Amino acid sequence: MCKRIEYDQIKFSLKNDYLLQAQTDGAPFEIYLKRCFPWTHPYEFISVRNVDDKEIFFIEDLNELNESDQKLFRDQLKNALFTLDITRINSIDDEVEIRKFDVQTNKGHRVFQTMIDYWPEILSNGEVIINDLSGDLYKIADWKSLDTKSRELIENYLD
Repeated sequence: MCKRIEYDQIKFSLKNDYLLQAQTDGAPFEIYLKRCFPWTHPYEFISVRNVDDKEIFFIEDLNELNESDQKLFRDQLKNALFTLDITRINSIDDEVEIRKFDVQTNKGHRVFQTMIDYWPEILSNGEVIINDLSGDLYKIADWKSLDTKSRELIENYLD
């Protein structure tokens, strides 16, 4: 039986910049996040589980956590989804209410669309995440290492 932990008794952090871990009164231990309702409420109803797949903590809404934990968990949840890695950007065109991306990915050529008012998001580790209209995620591991044309295209859309 796994002991459930209260939020005020737990501290969350990253190990090696990517492994989520928790610490109570003892040594840190690895954890992972599991969405209970993944698409309709992406930042609600999240199970925090240990490596034995036992729930140690349940989050009804990420907004109930402090800001640093919210950011850490949002980054982890975004990285946990299936993503396509963008290796080159051929074009980005703003059309009526739609932005069209033409890219090369680790899985080949792709064209996808976002809403015109949606902006790519830079995660705390420097990765860029783009969420398209279909709910697919595209990731740029290091936008500064893209070829010159790709960098020039994407930097116009980064904060």
